[in-house]
Amino acid sequence: MRRFHRAAYLTAALCLLLIAVPSVALCASHVEATLSVPEKRDAEHPAIVSLELRNSGDEPVSILKWNTPFVQSGGRLPKPLFVVRDAEGRDVRYRGTFVNFAGVVMDSFIVLNPGEVLRKDIDLIEEYRYGDGGAFTVTYTLNLSQTPDPNLTSEAERRAFYPSSQGEVESNSVIIEIDGPTKPFSVG
Repeated sequence: MRRFHRAAYLTAALCLLLIAVPSVALCASHVEATLSVPEKRDAEHPAIVSLELRNSGDEPVSILKWNTPFVQSGGRLPKPLFVVRDAEGRDVRYRGTFVNFAGVVMDSFIVLNPGEVLRKDIDLIEEYRYGDGGAFTVTYTLNLSQTPDPNLTSEAERRAFYPSSQGEVESNSVIIEIDGPTKPFSVG
């Protein structure tokens, strides 16, 4: 009889513990984007931002390289990846490069595994028109909706693709300070 009471108490305690402790839901892939600026401002490089992409989920995710600054494009951004706004909230015009590519194949993606972090410092000084300078707010948005083109990739190749349910990810905002007019970018 005593053994029965002890088992009943243990069962009740276990049930209470399961109710009291929130369950941990699996979150598949979950990409987070974080922007930061250097602690000490560099007047010669005032438009440097650091981007960190982190997969805090428990599944890998495929990210189109051309939606990130992690792809090589002659040392420049492949397209306007950041939203830059002046002190009045107006969008600042992009003046960088636009990379056109033929189609989305598997080599167009990078895989961000669970727990993995990608980081890069990006100098935005030649990428946007800052006019006479001032304070500018910078945000990064990552589109996660692209998939491989089924006309350019085989079914077997597409099995290595890890879709995201997020659609897009928006970073926090940071402020950069530009001291006066910036020099026009020249291709040389």
